[in-house]
Amino acid sequence: SSTITLSFKLSYYNEYKSYLSNMTITLGYWGIRGRGEAARLILRFSGAEWEDKIYASPAEYGAFKASTDMAFPNLPYLIDGDVKMSETMAILRYLGRKFDLFPSNADAWRVEMIEQVFVDWVAAFYKIAFDKANFEESSAKFKEGLGAKLDKLGGFIGERKWIAGDKLTYVDFLAFELLSVIQMFSPDSHNKVVDDYLARFAALGPIKKWLESDERKQRAFHVLPPNYAAWSGAPN
Repeated sequence: SSTITLSFKLSYYNEYKSYLSNMTITLGYWGIRGRGEAARLILRFSGAEWEDKIYASPAEYGAFKASTDMAFPNLPYLIDGDVKMSETMAILRYLGRKFDLFPSNADAWRVEMIEQVFVDWVAAFYKIAFDKANFEESSAKFKEGLGAKLDKLGGFIGERKWIAGDKLTYVDFLAFELLSVIQMFSPDSHNKVVDDYLARFAALGPIKKWLESDERKQRAFHVLPPNYAAWSGAPN
């Protein structure tokens, strides 16, 4: 009797897990790459069913914000069954766990440290990109220091395939998006190790398919909102 009961519970649990895994995930964000593109890359790579919910105006997002029961509504947000969450890095970590893109305990320190380095890079870059009054001066200063930053990152990657070694993790998706944008912003700034790392990532099957897809060419997303940023990046 106990064996039958246990078998029934396991069967129910497996069916429930299958049900949850087959539910459509929703990622909500503006119609730009911005802070949402790394999560989009993970979802494209995963092969999961998902909705790329694009908000065209503050009014449209405001209507969602007023009606949602999300604890801390913000963009980007992620809805996955009962999970309703916001905050960029929390979303990336959640997707990393969900799709086996999370580091081992031995390598977690590398991923967690470089994650925060990239968070700092993003903050510094966005400060420049939105600074219309001082854009020329601040962007020139940023580019001057970029070579040293890329060299330091190249040294950190070393001979590893990915940030955590042989295992691809969520932070590689963050790195690819950030570094791709930086290359757009400063095309002459390079490091061979970093360039090779980006090329490996771009060659991953689902990523390569996306980068070469008609859908990507047609959506024409800027990196940042062109109406507000001093540098918005060319469309995809």
